[in-house]
Amino acid sequence: MGASANYYQLLGVSPTATAEEIKKAYRKLALKYHPDRNNGNQQAALIFIQLTEAYDTLTNPYKRILYDDSLTQESIAPLPSNPYKNHKYPPPRPPFERRPEQPVGWKPYAIVFGVFALIVLLSVLLMPEQPEETLQPGVYSVVDEQGNVLFDSNNPEDIRDFLQQQKSQNPELYRQLDSLINDK
Repeated sequence: MGASANYYQLLGVSPTATAEEIKKAYRKLALKYHPDRNNGNQQAALIFIQLTEAYDTLTNPYKRILYDDSLTQESIAPLPSNPYKNHKYPPPRPPFERRPEQPVGWKPYAIVFGVFALIVLLSVLLMPEQPEETLQPGVYSVVDEQGNVLFDSNNPEDIRDFLQQQKSQNPELYRQLDSLINDK
């Protein structure tokens, strides 16, 4: 409410006036005080603005109830304003906050486990097959100075047999092999 005057008195109607009576009074006064009819008269322009505000308030049922309630109170409290009323975008929402009483539940964990299991299954299914027997050197190999493989096996029994054989045939090689085995 911009003016200190009573809207009903400004329009010249009673507080029980209907919307039609308010409209009729507004049109009569608006023609009298319209800025186009009163060139350069600032007082007439201010009265026209007050008349328009009064008409807008009294023809809107919600605003009229609030206005009538404000007249009956000793102190007139301003209407709550919305700072985002004339903005193009709606007011910002508060950020998402998870409350402690809302547990996450088992579903996100089940989804993560399912994706992990699917990845493992696909990696096993799509892995190229390895031939079972390949010609790879064993754990223990003995090569002579010319590069000939004298022994190649990962079976401990075969190693013992080879060492016994070398003990009688080549004692020097036996001592070297025995020192290597005992060092480990």
